[in-house]
Amino acid sequence: MIRLTDDQWRRILLHDPSMGPTGLSEVKTGVRFLGLELFIVEASDDAKFTETLAGVAAQGTNGMATMASPFLNFRHKRLIELAAQYHLPSIWENSAYVRDGGMLSYGPSFPDVYRRAPRGTWPRFSVDENLPTSRWNYRSNSS
Repeated sequence: MIRLTDDQWRRILLHDPSMGPTGLSEVKTGVRFLGLELFIVEASDDAKFTETLAGVAAQGTNGMATMASPFLNFRHKRLIELAAQYHLPSIWENSAYVRDGGMLSYGPSFPDVYRRAPRGTWPRFSVDENLPTSRWNYRSNSS
């Protein structure tokens, strides 16, 4: 297992508190298993997005992910813009966000979910990457 120091791995997870604790314990378990530290930031006021992301970027944060929520999903384009502005590589829950400028997505293929649902089988998961965004963020963070 590769262990990274805090200087190498500073990530935030935006969490909508209206969604309750669903999924947070699993995230914390996975992060702890990998020996990493993740800063969970409650995101419930879009007026504070700029302040929040500027603050974490100034503290050396070098990546961002979001938990699924209608509130964050509806505002994902603004979050993608801010992630680019503050050079925060970001991972999203579905490929539509990559088409909107996000760096990377990992999640179920929704067309596959609908195809497989009648048979009761698991959907495939896909990784989608926005190469221009990835290259730009990598160069910006490594300088």
